[in-house]
Amino acid sequence: MNMYIIMKKILILINTLLLLISCVGQEKHDAVVNELEKATKTIDSLTIINAEYRSQIDELLNGRDRLISQYNSFVSNNKFIKAEEIYQTLIARHPDAYKDIRDIASTRKRAQEQRDSINKVQRDSIRLANINNLGDWKIGDYVDDFGDPTGDHYVYQSIIGSFSNSATSNSSLKVFVKVYRFLDRIIVDFEYDEYCNGTIDDTYCYKQKFVCHNLKKVFEDYGIDSYVEKGLERNEANSIRTVDMLLLEDTFEATCIEDKTKYYFTIDTKYLENALIKAGILQL
Repeated sequence: MNMYIIMKKILILINTLLLLISCVGQEKHDAVVNELEKATKTIDSLTIINAEYRSQIDELLNGRDRLISQYNSFVSNNKFIKAEEIYQTLIARHPDAYKDIRDIASTRKRAQEQRDSINKVQRDSIRLANINNLGDWKIGDYVDDFGDPTGDHYVYQSIIGSFSNSATSNSSLKVFVKVYRFLDRIIVDFEYDEYCNGTIDDTYCYKQKFVCHNLKKVFEDYGIDSYVEKGLERNEANSIRTVDMLLLEDTFEATCIEDKTKYYFTIDTKYLENALIKAGILQL
């Protein structure tokens, strides 16, 4: 019988006996007190038995050998997340059991990979549900010599900024940002239309900086199509491709210098991944 039900019945009995005490004679009073003492001993006995049962159940569920067996079984069945959870319980209850577990580092690595995979599926599901939200991005079509669409696409947006040089200060600027696939790489091009007159000059910015206040990051150009976060050592390992920087999907304040001309603009890259997926440039 459920221990809670037993205890409840005993308490009802005790209350009943106490109630009777107030309305009986001495002889009956002694009898009631005697029954009350028996009930108290029964409660104490049941409490001890309950504690013993709990201990036995805990040993059955969390015994060293059982936990090790569970761990090995989960690993054998590639259920690394569950295996890692069992390992944590094992070590918490049997600290020296780590000696019986081999290659826990590999299990933890595989468990993290599985968590990452699960999280990606969840993110992809959310993204698919909002795939038509492109933010400031648009999808363009490549055409052949006859003006017919080739079926290939690129992603772009136009931004109004400003530029300054020895001849002008804070003059109007249109920046055309184009993201496209070339062979096995995704390329980002920035084209500058000074005075917004429709003329795109052949511009090469030798110094560029992108500042994201929300992420508290500053990216400085490292080489062709790559940046390094300010404060990190400038090497290949710390470099990030332009597209991956923009795929952080936030607002960036950009400063680009070409010879004696400085270009300033702000780009909102949110929903870039949606646009790249819809354009067939990226795959889920």
